[in-house]
Order: sequence, then structure tokens, then C-alpha cells
Amino acid sequence: MTVTHFNNDTQTEECKTYNTDFIRYHLHFSDSHCPDRLRRLVNDGKIVKYLDDMERKVSEAISRQVELWKQTDSCHQKAVLSGDAEKMLGLENCFVHMAREAVFECMVYI
Repeated sequence: MTVTHFNNDTQTEECKTYNTDFIRYHLHFSDSHCPDRLRRLVNDGKIVKYLDDMERKVSEAISRQVELWKQTDSCHQKAVLSGDAEKMLGLENCFVHMAREAVFECMVYI
């Protein structure tokens, strides 16, 4: 997702590309459900800071949740003890997908 905005400090138009899918999901959701808030962020020149903060916070929330599950899940702990890298990777991927669902509900679709 690429966001084009006008930088008041440099008096130039700038483009910022976001590679995370949740930025695209959030912008689409915001456009459909709260276009006034989105328009205000754009008009006030705060959209890039807002999206940067969201990208950082959502990524951190997903990572924190995955780490919690890795520490408390007995299957993951057994895979670590046995050195089963394939099992660990599979469980970590599963944790990421589960964390995304929970985090998206709370942070992306708002």
C-alpha cells in the first residue's frame, strides 16, 4: 500500500510504502466506516505518523502474543526440548495466524 501525502515542512509531495497487509485492511475499513476520521488525518498531515504508529503497535502486539504462546504451549516446549525445528516453525506460524486474528479485531478493524 502506497500513501502519497504533502509534507508541509519540505513543501513537497512524498510517497510512503507500507508492506504489511494490516495497513491496507485498516485504510479500507476506515474509508468504509469512519471516513471523517481518515479525512481529518489526511487533511491535518498526520496520516503517515498515524500509519507508522499503527504498523509498529500492531507488529509489536502480534510478536508479544506469539512469544507468550511459545513460552506457555506444551507442544512448543516439547518441540524445543527435542530440537524438532519443523514442529517449532509450524507451531510458531500457527501462533502468528492466531495472534493476527485477535490483534486485528482489537487494533486494525477500529
